[in-house]
Amino acid sequence: MMSELGAALLRLDVPILQSVNHGWSSPPLDAFFSFVTEQRNYALPGALLAVYLWMKKGLRGRLCLLTLLLGVAVSDPLSSRLIKPMVHRVRPCAAVPGVLTPHGDRGTFSFPSSHAVNIASTGVIIGMSFPAWALPAFVLALFVGLSRVYLGLHYPSDVLVGYLLGAVLGWACWKAVQREAARRGHRVEDPHEAARP
Repeated sequence: MMSELGAALLRLDVPILQSVNHGWSSPPLDAFFSFVTEQRNYALPGALLAVYLWMKKGLRGRLCLLTLLLGVAVSDPLSSRLIKPMVHRVRPCAAVPGVLTPHGDRGTFSFPSSHAVNIASTGVIIGMSFPAWALPAFVLALFVGLSRVYLGLHYPSDVLVGYLLGAVLGWACWKAVQREAARRGHRVEDPHEAARP
């Protein structure tokens, strides 16, 4: 049953993968998506965002920062250390002949995309904390997920499932932190009443 499901998934995945990976291939997009996908490029913006949330956005910002840290602490190990070794899906760059890898190959497993899980979790938490920031977070998540397919590192279904898992985890972390803050007697401002960043 699982092998039949995997084969059916590949029949859907591979044509989309090849369409993006080959059909869009160009040096400018190679550079753009390689930059978007590289996690270390987010270290400085992430640090600046953390300082801004802590210093300028009051309790709501500090709870958002706490929730972001919790989200990454949950989502990354779950996807990378638990699900990937269980599913054991080989990356397309190692399984599909002719896949272009402008950002290099990766030796780890493919399903789900940890990049997609993490960025979806982050985007949901930011969007729920500050609704005015939801659209930029969504656009960034879209580009990160697309970069994984363009660079030949993930199948489209790896990214889509990663988005779904990350969104659920982000929502659950946000609800848990909000509930605990309320339990401790903190009055958390409704983000929809103060949506302007």
